[in-house]
Amino acid sequence: MHNNYSTLDIYGAGLYGILLAQKLACESKIKESNIRIRLIEKNDKILPGWESVTINGLKFNNGFHGIEMPRSHILYESLSQLIPKNSLEKIDNLRLISINGNIVKSGHPLSKWPTDIIQGLKNLDKEPRLEKSIDVKEEQLFNSLESYTLGKIIKICSDRFSDKLTDSWHLFYPWFFPAEFYKANAYDEGTKFRSKVSEGYIKPYYLQPSTGLFSDLSLVIEKRLCEKNIEIIKGRSFEPNSYIEANDVKSENPLNIWASSSANLFNTFDKESAINLIASSRQICIALYTINQEKLNSWANKFDYLPTEILCLEDSIPTMNRISFPKQYNNISKNSYIFIEYFTRGNSITQDEIDSTKLYLSKIFNGVIEYKDCKTTRKAFSLKQKEIRSSKRKIELLSKKLGITNPYIYWGPINMAKCGIEAHNSFEKILKHINM
Repeated sequence: MHNNYSTLDIYGAGLYGILLAQKLACESKIKESNIRIRLIEKNDKILPGWESVTINGLKFNNGFHGIEMPRSHILYESLSQLIPKNSLEKIDNLRLISINGNIVKSGHPLSKWPTDIIQGLKNLDKEPRLEKSIDVKEEQLFNSLESYTLGKIIKICSDRFSDKLTDSWHLFYPWFFPAEFYKANAYDEGTKFRSKVSEGYIKPYYLQPSTGLFSDLSLVIEKRLCEKNIEIIKGRSFEPNSYIEANDVKSENPLNIWASSSANLFNTFDKESAINLIASSRQICIALYTINQEKLNSWANKFDYLPTEILCLEDSIPTMNRISFPKQYNNISKNSYIFIEYFTRGNSITQDEIDSTKLYLSKIFNGVIEYKDCKTTRKAFSLKQKEIRSSKRKIELLSKKLGITNPYIYWGPINMAKCGIEAHNSFEKILKHINM
């Protein structure tokens, strides 16, 4: 017996919303009850986070994208039902960290880190205030960084994400620390997975589209969703106390399911809370550089295979966050492309940042670097960590007031692994909600 819902209206056709719709559409009890499923997206395309960008006349993903396996096995189980069999290819996952030009493998223990970087790190993993910044004052956190070399570098780079380090400490820690810190602070599925990788229990790899572009999968996924009798309505936002008409059929008793960021609810219905939650903002800029392909291959030969990404802490270029190596155009030129992600206060990167990046890359790869172009993709917000718990409660009350079921509250872009996990969890919650 269900609660007489004729329709499940899912607002938000990002990856999480699509996976949730797909799981609900495959549920036999929902099919037997003739409950319609509608996926409603305010943009004119589904999967807006997968939209590609054009830089220097070429299409690229709008940042580093990859389905990290086996962490994303729940995601893959659902996604594989929406795309052709050979759409994805396996790529060995090797994540590096660059700290002032010192390259180290992510997840390596202290013993394998450069001695000039690990000064002061010994026994630091036993310091409880490192784990989370929410209960630590900004001054205390900044003072603690002065006690070790890596901390001093983070202090310089801290402006990358937010005005206050306490609001972005979780983006530095434990990701830029040795393996001992992953194990000591494995409090969510991401750090637990990374800890197992560092201990050698898991060999990770990525799945990426054979074309290199995630946007190439969007139309295929949309077609497959329609084949599963999921109605897709684009260019439409949620409006309280109103019904969406599609195919001349009016749904009199829909269950409204929110699958978009809860920040969008605040922005539309509680602007004051939205402003209060935001700590600061930055622009994400993607810059394209080139290097001779042989030079890049020569550098890559130091490793078992070409690294997938390099996370960066460079006090001479504090805005530089990540380096990756898109491969889809390697066969048409003697040069390889280097993709760099920056978080900036301004609308683009400066000439000084370009010149410093070229110098840094030329030292790392021992080759001539050319800058091609840059694209500003989107604005990134850091949140006041102390406001998140109370904001979650506000969203719960607002959702109830608006007649929305909000099974997973999140505030911004979430990685693909979490999309799969939370879509599965939300699926279970919704079945329980409608007594199935």
